Amino acid sequence: MDYIAQAIDKNTGLFRTCTMADKDYAIKTAKYYRSIGYNAKVFSRDEYEKASEENSRKRQEQINLQNDV
Repeated sequence: MDYIAQAIDKNTGLFRTCTMADKDYAIKTAKYYRSIGYNAKVFSRDEYEKASEENSRKRQEQINLQNDV
């Protein structure tokens, strides 16, 4: 089963970069992302799809707020 290690920006909470791999490598990659200053989480493929949709919604809300200023 594939897992996704997701780097998450600490300031905005938005997704930055990700790596798809087996579970062990995804965990190691998440640890690396944390070591360079990101929050990180490991998702299964199903969890990632849901989280990605939520992240896209949050990103669009921020864009809309910036355009309203």
